[in-house]
Amino acid sequence: MKIELSAGGRVQFQGPQQRWNAGPGDDSKGILEIALYAGQPMMVITDDASGFELHYLGFATGGFRTIDVAKQAAPEFARRALDRMREMVSD
Repeated sequence: MKIELSAGGRVQFQGPQQRWNAGPGDDSKGILEIALYAGQPMMVITDDASGFELHYLGFATGGFRTIDVAKQAAPEFARRALDRMREMVSD
């Protein structure tokens, strides 16, 4: 099976990966940031307990004390979310 990126996929995958940017609005820095992981958006956002959560592909994890700690955990979270999705595909 030959797999190719579509035109839309090329745009997403050619964008800067794992580079965090503030969400919409100048005042979101430190409250909400977004980065692409494997061409898909991941979000780090404050939670109700004054901590931070990561959201990616419908999965979430939290309990991070600072936004920087959450961002450091992001690559592992992305790998685990992608592994979980892989497990959900049957033959």
